[in-house]
Formats: sequence, C-alpha cells, structure tokens
Amino acid sequence: MADYLTGRERHIILSLIRAQAALTVQSLADDLEVSRRTILRDLKNVDAWFLSRQSSLSRKGSNGLFLDISSERRKALESDVESLNYDHVYSPKQRQTFIATELLQSKDIYKISVFAKLLDVSEATISHDLTHVSESLDSYALKLIRRPGYGIIIEGKESDKRRALMRYLYDELDANELRKVIRKYVAPISHAAKDERAYSTITQSLLDLIDVQTIQLIEESIKSAEESMGFQFVESSYTALAVHLALAVNRLQNGEAIDMPSDTLNNLKQFEEFSVAQYLIGVLKETLDLEIPDAEIGYITMHLKGARYHQGLYDENFLQFNELIISNYQLTAIINKMLNKAEVLTGYPIKQSKSLLIGLVDHIRLAINRIQMNLDIRNPLLNKIKETYPDTYQVAKNITQILETDLNIVMPDAEIGYIAMHLGASLESLKNKQDTIPRHFKIIVTCTSGIGTSNMLAERIRSEFDYINIEAILSTTQISEVWLLEKGIDLIISTVGFDNRLVPVVMVNPLLLEMDIQKIKAALSSVRMIKKTPDARDVPGLNKSTLEKLQYISQAAVELLDHLMIDDVTIDQFDQLLNYVTEKLNLDQVPANQLKKDILARESHGSLIFKEERVLFLHARSDTITHLQVFVIRHETMHYQEKVCQTSLVLLAPKKVHPYYVDVISEISRLTVAKPDFLNHLSTYEPMHLYHMIETNLAQYVMQKNQALLPPK
Repeated sequence: MADYLTGRERHIILSLIRAQAALTVQSLADDLEVSRRTILRDLKNVDAWFLSRQSSLSRKGSNGLFLDISSERRKALESDVESLNYDHVYSPKQRQTFIATELLQSKDIYKISVFAKLLDVSEATISHDLTHVSESLDSYALKLIRRPGYGIIIEGKESDKRRALMRYLYDELDANELRKVIRKYVAPISHAAKDERAYSTITQSLLDLIDVQTIQLIEESIKSAEESMGFQFVESSYTALAVHLALAVNRLQNGEAIDMPSDTLNNLKQFEEFSVAQYLIGVLKETLDLEIPDAEIGYITMHLKGARYHQGLYDENFLQFNELIISNYQLTAIINKMLNKAEVLTGYPIKQSKSLLIGLVDHIRLAINRIQMNLDIRNPLLNKIKETYPDTYQVAKNITQILETDLNIVMPDAEIGYIAMHLGASLESLKNKQDTIPRHFKIIVTCTSGIGTSNMLAERIRSEFDYINIEAILSTTQISEVWLLEKGIDLIISTVGFDNRLVPVVMVNPLLLEMDIQKIKAALSSVRMIKKTPDARDVPGLNKSTLEKLQYISQAAVELLDHLMIDDVTIDQFDQLLNYVTEKLNLDQVPANQLKKDILARESHGSLIFKEERVLFLHARSDTITHLQVFVIRHETMHYQEKVCQTSLVLLAPKKVHPYYVDVISEISRLTVAKPDFLNHLSTYEPMHLYHMIETNLAQYVMQKNQALLPPK
C-alpha cells in the first residue's frame, strides 16, 4: 500500500494535503464526480497511507476531514505522494465512452458489476454513467437495455452502431490526431516511427478497432480509387473513409454485417463511384479472405460521393439523386422563409445578400444529401462558433427548425454551425457596409472549404482592420502571380496552409481569433513585396480544361434554346399532357411509356404546383431523352392533385449528361424563384416574347459562369 495508489486515492490525498479547511465526503465526491459510497470506500486506504507516514486525518463531525499538520510537513507529504506510481482515474466522459464502446462492440450481455470492477468505481456510479450513455445513443436510434437480473446490452441496426463507434472514436481523438495515427500506420511497420504518446486504456481500446495491416491495405486501395475518380481526397474525407473501412473489416471479422435497403442499393449502383467501391472491397475480400456483402459497397459509395460533394465535384447523376429529395424551387422557398425569420431575429436586412441565398442553397442541398446518406457530419469549428458567436448560432438554430419541419429531417449541430457561418458572413458585411475609411494594405482572402468561410473571414478582417483593402476572395487554385504583381498585393490571408513565392501567406482560423489578429498585424508590419517578374511558363491561365468547361456551358445553353417549345393547346387532362409531350418528341410506344413512367416516378416524390400562378412544374431525367428539352404548355383549365393548373413547365434531360448541362437546365427552375414575374410571364407572354426573355436570362447565366471560370483580372 505504501508504494502504490489508485488515481482516485492519489487525488483525495492531494486534496486533503492542499486544503486549508476541512473537506466533506460529499465535496470530494462532487469533485471526482463519483458517489459518496465510493469515497468512503477509498478513505480506508487513504487513512492507511497517512498513518504509514506518521500522520492522521482528523474527523470534525459534519464539518468533514482535516489534516492538522505544519506547512513544512504538508510540502513533504505532497512531494512523497507525487513520486509514487498510481492508476489513472477516469473522468465520467471517459468512463461513459468505455462503457458505450464495449457494449457496441460486443454481443455479450454485461453486468454493472463488471464495469464497476474494471473502472474501479461503485455500481451506483456505473448506473449513473449508463443513464448518460443511453441518452447519447438515442441520437443514433440505438436502445440501451437495462434489466435487473438480466444485464446490459445495446440493441439496434449495425449501421447505427458503426456511426456511434465512429463518433466515440472522433470524440476521444480529435480529427488531426486521428489522421496522425492513421498516417503513422500507413508507413511500413519496419520503418514506422514509434509513437511516444502513452494512450489511456480507453483510448487504446478504440484504436484497437483500427488494425495496422488493414490500414496499410486500405491506403493502397484509396490511392487507386483517387486515380480512378480523377481527384485527391482532402484529409478529412480520407480519414473518414479509412476509419470506416477499418471499422467495417473489424466488425465483419466479428460476424457483424451491415444492411441496406435494396432500393437504396440499386439507386447507388447507377453512380460511377459504385464501381470504384467494388474495386476497394474486392481488394479487401481477396487479401483478407473475408466475405463482404454488397451493402458494404453501398456505404463505401456514399463515402466516395461525399468526398466529391466536399470538393464541389458533381457527376452527371448528381441532380437526379438530389431531386429524389427536394426540388430547386422547394429548397429556395424554404430558405427564403428561413431568411425572413432571420431578419426578424437579427434586425438586419440579410436577404439583400444574393451570395447568402446562393451559398445556403448550395450548402443545405449537400447537407440534405449527407443526412439522407447517413454520412458522418463533423464541424471542427463548432465549439468555437458557439463560444465566439453565440447569438448567430442561436439564430441559425432557430431558423433551421423551419427546414426540419418542412422536410421532416433533423439537422445535426455540425450543420447548424455551418449555417451560422453563412449568416455570420452576411451579418458582418451589413455591419461594415458604411465603412468608408481609406485602406492602405492590399490583401486577398483564400479558402477551399466551400462553406462560406472565406466571406465570413473577409468581413471579420474588415471589422478588425481599417487599413486593409480586400482586393479579392479567391480559392487557392485561382491565384495568378501576374495578377498579384499587377494588383500590388501585400499579403494573402488563408484558412489553409500553402506557399507563394511572391507574397507572404498568413494562415488563420476562419473565425479570426485574437491570436490570428496578432499574426496578421505582425505580418503587415514586416511586409516586403518581392518585385519579381514570373517566368511565363509558371503563370497559370486559360488551359484546355477551362476551355472545355466554357464550351460545355455554351453548348448546353444553345441546345436548350434549340429545344424550347412554347405552345397553346386545348388539353385539360394530365394524361393528355403526358401524351402531348411524348408525341412532340416523336417517341415510339415503348420509349414513350418509359418517359411517362420516369415523369410519374419523379412526381411520386412530391408534386410542385404554383397555386397563385396556376403553373404545374414537371421535371425528370430519362434514358429516352437525348438532349435538353423544355416545354411551356399553355392549356385549358386542368385539375391535378386537387389544384387548378393552366400552364405546365416541363424540364427534361438525359440520365447521362455532363454536369454543366444539368446546371444550365436547372437555371430555368431557378428563374421561377429569382424572377418574381417569371411564372406569370409563362402564361401571359406571346411565344416570341417569352422565348426572348428565356434567351436573355440564359445568356446572362452563361456570362456569369464564364466570368467565374476565368482567372481574375
């Protein structure tokens, strides 16, 4: 006993040594977040330790425990106890993590006494921990079963158990540290640097889920996947995929297979990522001699698609997949309702910001995808957002309730945090709108996250520095050295680390914390532009890829206008409307029936009728369609879905088509929201006048797209 203590006993002894007044048993229990019974049990060994050092605790009745010794003796005892070995004492959160992960990984039924013994706490403490574990698991649709005489077990789907395990793993090790662990395992074992960190038993039990040999195999497979898909994973996507695969292998080796609805799996098979996922799984099956079901391929496909979405790379089926969830008009209408409420809550006219609406539409559409696909959603800035911008976060949480109610989904805190960042950027802009103080330094702001952080950062910079002029907000790939020289840029402020040979780069947090402000001030005080003319070969500019994108956009717009049909007809039935469309397309019976099925399949996810304007909006993608096609059909009064329609707007596109073609035809649906009179004009304008209006709007759209793709001037 004299040479060994538990972590909790050590903590109690040090508390008593350092206390200037008596400590009650309850105060010690509260401090350690355990029960009084646990403290009373520990005091037996604590008393023995003090007696072995010729000291003793005084009991002062209800006043508690006190060590009546000199200050010199206190120092000697403190030095003595700090030199001894001791067991780690786990916090409640660590205990709960251990309990949850043990139960999630096991098919066995546990007794409370087992955890009490393992964690060296009372059964009452474990019972209290289980209450917190149960509440935590509720968000994953998992049920913690506790029955006297039976034991403890977690019930639920394997997919939900894996999501919970991922959450606990990320919580115990932050994303950066987890990436380091995985990257360490990727190196050949014989050359791997020794990890000097002493992980706790709880952390190590989670890391045991990530097998070294499996991670090495996964790394090789992911590199092949990157080559097949034509892009490189960002670190967060790489880590999520690697951990998912490692965890999947671990669970499968323990006989725990995952399920996926057949309709979801069949839907995923249409994407090219499914073939890449098949390759990844094939390598693991062959090398590990492991039977892996198709459902696992489906979930890997979701991760691969998630990685594309993170980088803004949408394949030709992207719109179709999204349309299974919500149409452009519906989403924009919901977000407008959210912004109306935000204006009331903040007192600022934030709807004046066009970039805010566009940013939220793009981000929330991807957020819905992530939620529907059960992808892990993390926001490393969440705690900072809540701490630094609590009011903005509360506004975001409040207005998100509209989205949740209208779409019957639950938005996680991480996504609410991202919405708060979009709002914050707009609010900062409005607060600084009247700022006309001359600025002396020229900077650019860069960000690659695609979630509005660059705009928010820019407004934070404007609010903090009255001597800075932000010349542009760019992605790192848009920066041209010639442009930097022409503009006389003094500094690049970025949320990601990179080097530039001409201009110093300062990496900051997107929320621009106090330490970031000091870094910028220090950089500006020592700015020295290197006046160097870059080699023409080093200057990025227009290339074949950019020209191809410009060509796709222009060709798509021309194709749409070539196949824009505006007609007045006498039909008054929905079936007649579908027959009219197929007849105008000159389709034979089989493809005509297939197109009708495709339109009706899309309608089964929700019809869209503009009640006031009496316009029915139909859209679908079909293998029977070979080009972009738009119909504006003005017909007799037609009753559809218990509503009255007098005009039908029909948008059709092939299933397999370049994403820029999808963007172009989607512009028509966006006009129904962006242009207040657009819907009325569909019904009232003469055909030539209406054609010219659509032509003009598409031309403006093409010009905007071209400007976005060209390097800044």
